[in-house]
Amino acid sequence: MPLKTLAHRTVLLFLPLAFAVTGLSGLVALAVQQDLRQGANDPQIQIAEDAAVALSEGKTPISVVPDTSIEISQSLSPFIMVFGPDGGLILGDARLHGEPPALPPGLLDEGTWSLQKGYATPAGSETRVTWQPHLGVRAALVVVHAKNGMFVAVGRSLRLAEERESALMDEVLLAWLATVIGTLFVSAFCAYMRKA
Repeated sequence: MPLKTLAHRTVLLFLPLAFAVTGLSGLVALAVQQDLRQGANDPQIQIAEDAAVALSEGKTPISVVPDTSIEISQSLSPFIMVFGPDGGLILGDARLHGEPPALPPGLLDEGTWSLQKGYATPAGSETRVTWQPHLGVRAALVVVHAKNGMFVAVGRSLRLAEERESALMDEVLLAWLATVIGTLFVSAFCAYMRKA
């Protein structure tokens, strides 16, 4: 078989398979990345909802905020902040370079919460966002508007989740590359055998 014809047949077999491999690899990467990112919210959801319920039942902020200081630029520990109905910080254990961090403007206003990130829970209305209060500091933040009007914000560093996402992307890229190269060789072999 002429080399030009073999190359043409190889490309015709290879392209649909390479497209399918690329699409499936992207789907796997996206699904696992979303699972890692959503899982990064789990401890904060539980802590924020429990605190919001306690506040709505008459507990004080001092009873739901630990007597600790969490430097969010370094620690992987969850941190908690309680805000009044007016959005003013009442109490919190989060510190950013020694000072209480400021939440993004409008975050303590349910009207700014997107429909895709708003949840109705037994503890109150809730939103879950990625928060970057400073360059290199990213946190998974859960905010619950408690039924008594207070807001509870609980966050935790995304460093581990992002390291895992990066490792995942490297692995998916290597697997995709190996599969595409293998698909090319199999396509060439099939094209050759069809006319051999």
